[in-house]
Amino acid sequence: MRRRPASLSAFFLLAVSLAAAVPALLIGAAGFAAIVGLSSSGSEALEEVFIGSISGEISALMDKAQSGLLLAGSSLGPGAEGERAIERLRELFPAFDMVLLLSERGRIELASPLGPEYLGMDMSRQGYFSRASGSELPVWSQNFISIYSGNPTITLTARVPDGYLVGYISLRSLSAAIERAGLPEGAEGLVVDSEGVVVAHRDYRLAEESYVVSREDLERGASARPGSPRRIRFAGEAAYARFVPFGSMGWYVGILRSPSAFLSERRAFLAVLAASLAGALAFGGAMAASGSSRLVGGLSSLALAARRVAEGEEAFVPGAGPGRSPFLEVGEALAAFGAMDLRVRERENAMRGAERELSASLEEKELLLREIHHRVKNNLQVISSILRLQAQAVEDQTVQDLFNECQNRVQAMALVHEQLYRSVSISAIRFGGYVESLAAVVWETFDGTGKGARLELDVADAEMSTDRAVPCGLVLVELLTNALKYAHPEGGGRISVAYREEGGYGSLSVSDDGVGLPEHFDPESARSLGLSLVTSLASQLRGRLELSGPPGAAFELRFPLA
Repeated sequence: MRRRPASLSAFFLLAVSLAAAVPALLIGAAGFAAIVGLSSSGSEALEEVFIGSISGEISALMDKAQSGLLLAGSSLGPGAEGERAIERLRELFPAFDMVLLLSERGRIELASPLGPEYLGMDMSRQGYFSRASGSELPVWSQNFISIYSGNPTITLTARVPDGYLVGYISLRSLSAAIERAGLPEGAEGLVVDSEGVVVAHRDYRLAEESYVVSREDLERGASARPGSPRRIRFAGEAAYARFVPFGSMGWYVGILRSPSAFLSERRAFLAVLAASLAGALAFGGAMAASGSSRLVGGLSSLALAARRVAEGEEAFVPGAGPGRSPFLEVGEALAAFGAMDLRVRERENAMRGAERELSASLEEKELLLREIHHRVKNNLQVISSILRLQAQAVEDQTVQDLFNECQNRVQAMALVHEQLYRSVSISAIRFGGYVESLAAVVWETFDGTGKGARLELDVADAEMSTDRAVPCGLVLVELLTNALKYAHPEGGGRISVAYREEGGYGSLSVSDDGVGLPEHFDPESARSLGLSLVTSLASQLRGRLELSGPPGAAFELRFPLA
């Protein structure tokens, strides 16, 4: 006679009734949680104190450096007066290994303690100079090896009248600041940059040798919760670490604790708790042993069946192989699971077929659309070439200029289609690269020199849809052409192009430091085709065109992005 499977609910009712160990286990678990909670709270508070101490020392050093540099910059004067100001700065703040005064073009005008042979050296290619030239606030650099001292160094660059003041700070000073933080035995503090390179450590050799915390260990430490550091490898040894972001340069402040120091706090708690729980666990284990094998066997069957289905093996058949169970409820669950597996496989096969058809159709349409963009671009290039040839056949310079302007407008539209069929997306382009290419086309119109003007681009490389990119490109062509023709009649000067997105609006501006606009100038009443086109395109974008100047002239087109 076939034995009827036992009821899982009946078995658990009996087991719970007989398991006298359950209350003891609950009390022990609650005590353990309370003890571990107290331990975690203590570790968390200790970490916060350490991190605050290190951050405070490093911040104090950097704030003092910035204040000293700004004070020295405000007292700079010509000749010997400027040299005295720099010398006073190095006396008051000896952490500066070297201080340079650079011209607007990045050439050394004063240097301490370097000799006069360094004067006039071009530093414009240094990363800190290019970053500082785009900011009105003092700028910190990433760490690099100083050619002067041979030590790992960071710089602080501040804009001063007619130039820039640059202070070189050795990472030895930052490591000394960590030494002053006063960390206890068994704990180490460090500062690393965004790539994991050690910037400051009590053992300065690690900063000097540019020791790198691996990306995996840095991410593991940065994801650690307060009081629960993560295990990493540092300097060949195991350590428990937690990293916290610090400052505006992507640095991290880290606390390292040796395994013995970290685990010793909990070993004492575990030793006390182990004795009290041993008896309860032994009693509860004996009570549950008789039924656990049967329960675990049924659940293991269900888990094994689920794993085989997840790994894509043959369809699950209830009652065969892992489909047997001594419990009624588990047997019913296995049968329901087998039916579900069959339905899921049928729907999955149907969905895969539909997905393949949809993918093939999508690829075909995308290829066709790219080909359309390519052909539109080629046709526009043909039109541009015809306009160029026609311009060459005309001797009147005014007529030639009109042809060139038309050619630039066609090129603006052609570049959009060229970027569309070259980019990953076929519905939007990278506006930064588009502006660079378009500016080069306009510059080429003026004999490839832009009349000697200096072009400055500050364009956010955001994605822009075709219906906005084409009008923006045409506006840019007209405003750049207008600036090159009228801003500096004698040539030279500066022309700036900027684009920003903020608050749901895009802002495209073209400005110059030239002769400015005529008094009471109104672009909407202007008779030139170019400005009429600009106002019409601004209306098409539902935007607003604003003018400012003198000095110079600035046009800003602000339009909604949605």
